[in-house]
Amino acid sequence: MRLLLLFAGLMLAQSSQAQGTGFKKFAEGSYVLADNRAVRYPGQIKLQSGSKLVIKTPDGTTVKLKPAQLYSFIIGQRQYTTARDFRVQGGFGTDVDEAFVEQLDSGQVMLMRYDYTVGSPMMMGAGGAMTGGGVSAMSAYLLRRPTDSTYVSVQPAFYSFAGGNRFRDAVRPFLAGHPDLLKLLDEKRITMDNLPAVIRALNAGKPYQLPLSHYEFMKQQALAKQAKKAASDSTRH
Repeated sequence: MRLLLLFAGLMLAQSSQAQGTGFKKFAEGSYVLADNRAVRYPGQIKLQSGSKLVIKTPDGTTVKLKPAQLYSFIIGQRQYTTARDFRVQGGFGTDVDEAFVEQLDSGQVMLMRYDYTVGSPMMMGAGGAMTGGGVSAMSAYLLRRPTDSTYVSVQPAFYSFAGGNRFRDAVRPFLAGHPDLLKLLDEKRITMDNLPAVIRALNAGKPYQLPLSHYEFMKQQALAKQAKKAASDSTRH
């Protein structure tokens, strides 16, 4: 019986994956329907989950739409579209048939972000009591070339038993032809945190500059202060 409860808890965690994280409030936006891409409609929009969008139209009607019904939409300054047939990690991992994703950049490489939730498995504690559960927020970047038909999911190393190797193996093909970026990738200096900036630089045809570390920033500030003092001293003399 205990094993059955534990298995049920694990399955519950698995089934809650990839539901998407949503916004709590409606915001000004617009949307384009999948069957009528020539028209953009205004509305108050709330992304309720990765598979459900709620829209209040100007006439006061509330409409709920799924990814198959929408081509794209905008909430504030953020642009979204629909991605299909990709896999995300967390728990046992899961395949996502279709979901709303945020568009971050496009060009040589298309970059999307998918935010979702995953249920934590219940664990058997002392005396056989079941503990744990709950929901954790997770994210995945989706990469695709304009000529590709599928997305590659990129996630932090700690989402996977494969560690950083999975992250680097997923990103590497998209940096082909850019030895400077491949060098940073092999040095483990490209991470989930700076991947969007790396892709934006690649698409813009500009070199990517790593942000200064705290030490480098403080050193730069100290040198600038010394130079300013030296210039001030020379002026007085």
